[in-house]
Amino acid sequence: MLFEIPKKHESGKNFSRRCVMVKKVAVFFGGKSAEREISVLTGVLALRLIDPAKYAAVPVYVHSDGGFYTSDEAFYLETFKTHPFPLKKFRRCVFENDELLIFAPKKDRLLKREKIDVMLNCCHGGAGENGGVAALSELFSVPSASPSVAACSVCMDKEWTKLFLSAAGIPVLDYVVLTREEYVRRGALALKDVKKKGFPLIVKPASSGSSIGIAVIENEEGLKKATEEAFLYGDKILFEPYLENKTDINCAAYRRNGKICVSEPEAAFGDGVYGFKEKYMKEKPRSDSGDTADKSAARTPLDEEEIGRIKAYTSAIYRRLETLGVIRVDFLKSGENLYVGEINAVPGSLAYYLFCERLIDGRRFLSDLLEEPFSGAKRDVCIPETGVLESVATGGKRGFTGIRL
Repeated sequence: MLFEIPKKHESGKNFSRRCVMVKKVAVFFGGKSAEREISVLTGVLALRLIDPAKYAAVPVYVHSDGGFYTSDEAFYLETFKTHPFPLKKFRRCVFENDELLIFAPKKDRLLKREKIDVMLNCCHGGAGENGGVAALSELFSVPSASPSVAACSVCMDKEWTKLFLSAAGIPVLDYVVLTREEYVRRGALALKDVKKKGFPLIVKPASSGSSIGIAVIENEEGLKKATEEAFLYGDKILFEPYLENKTDINCAAYRRNGKICVSEPEAAFGDGVYGFKEKYMKEKPRSDSGDTADKSAARTPLDEEEIGRIKAYTSAIYRRLETLGVIRVDFLKSGENLYVGEINAVPGSLAYYLFCERLIDGRRFLSDLLEEPFSGAKRDVCIPETGVLESVATGGKRGFTGIRL
């Protein structure tokens, strides 16, 4: 049977009472994204860490074909290492209001209905992180323990992020935006404003995470090649100045009992380019000379004033996003200057490690996230009946009579 509540001997006391009280959590992960594998790691971690005494985790794997699938096998990382992917072990599922409908593989026979109490988004990149999963929650009025559609949209597009941060008075690096349409139309002329910034530069896709597609452009000769490679990952790219002797710093925030909790900042990376391989493949950073450097030696300690500024900026960003769930803010420190590089609405491993010393402490952290949508006073938004349709008929120059659209 799919998604059994843990057996009595596994979960401790008062099993029958918990069977009634347990909340069902739909954990979304995977997706049509270059970050799918990172999302699998976050999703499986969440499925295994969710407290079975309080919740029943329901995996919702978003396959590369865009479909939703579920299976008991989704709780095991080894399942996703299998090639080709064992889709026959999964069941297709769809949402209908607040229920997940699970179908048998043959003849699309309805196998099971799962009433979902809360959603948790573990999708990195693509339609999962850009607000797509959040939209499901809002459309079907299912509480979400993850950031909202608006917050995801602002965080996913790096240009929108910079506009949002600038309006909030939070420092960002100067930048130039280039779209594929403009580059195709104008060719080399489209790079004129980029060249004015000088070299070296960083180029990055505007809507790609996990540092995918990021590159350093040392001189004008490498500009065209780096630009076209960045466009492989999206239709809009950004150019920023490359900072020497900088440090990458992470800080996260979430809401617990209505209050914003901010982590201690962590110096994640030293001088060099914090690319995908450096983040996830255990490679050392690339320094200005192209050589690898000792990551720990490259870290710059933060003084109390810098720690205070980072935490204040993180709290202000979270408050202005007006959201729930956890976000991670990535800072760049260069000399005395501090900049926000980007905001992650679905950070890797949900950034539990910035709040927890031990993996097992992540269980309490996840419980905090999952309970927050149910805390505080809630009220339904008023949707008035306007009566407009009663006096409208089809026809006329505008297509309708009795109203001016």
